[in-house]
Amino acid sequence: MEDLRPSRRQVLGLAALGGTALTLGGLADSAVAARPVVQPTTYGPAILTAAMRGATRVGDKVYQTTRYLVDGEHLRIVEADLTTGEVTWVADVDVPGSGSGAGGLMMASDGTYAYVGMAGNASIFRLDPQTHAFEAWVEAGPAGAWWYDMAIAGDWLYLSSYPDCTVRRVHLTTKEVQTYGVVSESRYANSLAVTDSHVYGGANAPGGIKEWALDATGTDGRDITAYLGEGRTIPIKMAYSNGLLYIGTGKFVVSFDPTDGTQHVARPLLDSKDRYIDFMCVTADGAVYAIARTSGNIYRCDADQLVKVGQALEDDGQNNFLGEYEPGVLVGTGDSGRFWKMTLGEEPEVFSTVEDAGYPDRAQDLIRHSNGTIWVAGHGASQVHDLAAGSKVRVDNFGEIKALAEVGDGSVYGAIYPGCTITRFDQHTVERTDVATLTGQYRPALMSYDDRRNQLVVVSGPHIGGNQGAVSFVDLADHAVEVRTDYLPDQSVRGLHVVGDIAYVAGDTHGEGTGPVAPVAQIAAIDLNTRELLWRAEPRSDVASYERIIMRGGKLYLMARRPRGDLITYDPETEAVELVTNLGGYGGMDVKGRRLMTWVHWELEISHITPTDSVRALYSDVTNGWYNNPRFAFEPERDGTWGMYGLELAWFPFRA
Repeated sequence: MEDLRPSRRQVLGLAALGGTALTLGGLADSAVAARPVVQPTTYGPAILTAAMRGATRVGDKVYQTTRYLVDGEHLRIVEADLTTGEVTWVADVDVPGSGSGAGGLMMASDGTYAYVGMAGNASIFRLDPQTHAFEAWVEAGPAGAWWYDMAIAGDWLYLSSYPDCTVRRVHLTTKEVQTYGVVSESRYANSLAVTDSHVYGGANAPGGIKEWALDATGTDGRDITAYLGEGRTIPIKMAYSNGLLYIGTGKFVVSFDPTDGTQHVARPLLDSKDRYIDFMCVTADGAVYAIARTSGNIYRCDADQLVKVGQALEDDGQNNFLGEYEPGVLVGTGDSGRFWKMTLGEEPEVFSTVEDAGYPDRAQDLIRHSNGTIWVAGHGASQVHDLAAGSKVRVDNFGEIKALAEVGDGSVYGAIYPGCTITRFDQHTVERTDVATLTGQYRPALMSYDDRRNQLVVVSGPHIGGNQGAVSFVDLADHAVEVRTDYLPDQSVRGLHVVGDIAYVAGDTHGEGTGPVAPVAQIAAIDLNTRELLWRAEPRSDVASYERIIMRGGKLYLMARRPRGDLITYDPETEAVELVTNLGGYGGMDVKGRRLMTWVHWELEISHITPTDSVRALYSDVTNGWYNNPRFAFEPERDGTWGMYGLELAWFPFRA
């Protein structure tokens, strides 16, 4: 094979390569040719989801709000009867001011009304279950606020928010808004608990818990983070009962007396599939129950241990609600839109809303299988289209599959967010089996099948609050995993291109919501036979984040995220850097033969970067239907790609 390794000046251990001279050799040739009149062929909705986020109970009804605005403008609210399991009302309601198409994030009920906190809206909305009237009830926070927790106690609705990491309350009658204060230096106030005398607010990484007296709004509050115990700072969900504050944190449910931290008990989660506790409730008899993400295990928090009392929605990405329906009966909802009711000591009854309340979803990823079928991953579900047979199969799955890959035996693997679980689909039955977890990683970006070594190569980012991503290898013979965090220090890994025996990777210094630690984004080459780092480089000293990396003709093509949309080339042998063009944004990039393609969903354009580095736009005004970056899915015999046109599966021919 062609030797694509750099000169000795670039080998690991030598000086960083920032400051390499930038030339504009490709820019003068980047005139955009006239766009041909070619239209994609569409095949209907690519994937159906019933993904929900907010949920609560009012009487014998459970209410859920969609995770997204179903058409970019309207929130879908679903009402279902807990006695029959039937969906009794579905409505798409107007929620002006919500950003980025984000939907309902959190709900709460005072027994009469259901309150909705949106993702990206300063207002709290209110639903009257009797009349189904829905209104913007009160503006309670900053523009674009995300309401991560809500709790009603007495005459007040208590709220915690992003991006200001602040705890507030709103009077249920007068609508007066009072602000307690900021929990910590985090941006995410993610949890609440309210007692007769105090309110507690918790924050995501780097963490923190603050206590305020109920009438002490506008004060600094008291930091009680240390009461969580050594090595613990991050609460995820909180509850209060009989003088003790209960907190789901990591792999534990911790409780203590919040006045002085005494009576401290740390109860470990019982199942290896328990990722952490993501909802808690207190029943009328004072018992505290908690439900674990990934496993769906339901626990009672006894004095010194957790006791499993049931299991529901094992393959859901998130538990959105847990509450008491009546004495001895719990109810809950999941990310998939399913809900359940469970009499303690019995198996839960699980009900689905997808047939009545499902809606077309944006694609998380899309591939063309060698058998001609098209596989589309959505939120909480995947769908296989057999267009020749005119059939399709939809299956529920945990979370969001950010990357799909077909391997040598025809199986399809998926890399799942949250948590970087690797799952395997049987190509015939579409049955799914989790086979591996990339420990320490949280958000997969790309995955490629390395056929020479029969392994998957996966690039990923860490949990929110972290910077250290990884390049991971999954051996398909036994699903053994190696997670390598040393190739690109202090960066998430976003770009990946496997060429022969080399994997090229590209980094993002901003990590997962933390801001940069490293000053300049890097790229690297890895020998796939030895897994050794061949070289690491900083092609441009002003780039903080790369989104994609592709090798073509001995040059690496790098799509920048920061600065947004710069497309540059880097020659590993000569270190030469050239600016090809600015694409107007970042997105997908792939190569078929010598044809390099870009799909910038921010600019709604699909373009061809010619072998002479001129830019030829093939499609414009391509209505975006991707949740992540677009993915090219080429046909071996036809010149074009499968993809998303709005929310529809589409074939895009490259020539008229």
